[in-house]
Amino acid sequence: MISSQSMLKHNVFEHLIFPQLPNFCGIAACCTALSCILQRQLTEQELHTQYEVGRYTKLRIPVDHPLDNLKSIPRLGQGFSNWDVVRLINAVLLDYEKEPSSVILCGEDFVREVLNPHRLNSILDWLQDNSSHAIVHIMNHYAVFGGVLQSPKTREIYLLLADSSVQTGPFRSIALSEIINLALRDQRYGVVLVSDKPIPQNIFELWTAAMTPPEVSERKRFARINAKR
Repeated sequence: MISSQSMLKHNVFEHLIFPQLPNFCGIAACCTALSCILQRQLTEQELHTQYEVGRYTKLRIPVDHPLDNLKSIPRLGQGFSNWDVVRLINAVLLDYEKEPSSVILCGEDFVREVLNPHRLNSILDWLQDNSSHAIVHIMNHYAVFGGVLQSPKTREIYLLLADSSVQTGPFRSIALSEIINLALRDQRYGVVLVSDKPIPQNIFELWTAAMTPPEVSERKRFARINAKR
């Protein structure tokens, strides 16, 4: 049982990117979380221009390709990843002279933490801060945690998501049990926690190496920036 039956992060929906550019849900989700942290509205266009993020996604967008005409670009590669999320968050926050902090809470780590009611409450309490955000990775899609609701009748817990997709957004809910089932099948699914403040280890039951890969611990920046520095 969660400590509160509902919680809504208004700033997430205020800064939601909707609709997203096609195939760029991960970048749109980063935009939303970063806009909340920085308290200014970032756009997908800014990130494409500054970090050339389109070059490193499955669309492989040339720098000078107009972003309003993406339908002719062939889909190649595996698309955005949890590690790309961390790198992009790192790059933007560092450029704004902030201190990026991330935790990849996916697969077995996600399942362990959210099945423990005390730890789930700890994570939800942490997420109430305007600088604390969870980018949710579900099958073939990224969205931003915008709140939580527990059904008073069934006790089922639902995550409320700010979703940039025209098919499923801008507001949707997904049962926590559904994300748990995805995470049990594939280590990629769960959440990437991001902030410009240190994420306390004591909100988790167990801190594992998978939660702090090199992208996190070494503050790796997005690919183009890595190549230049």
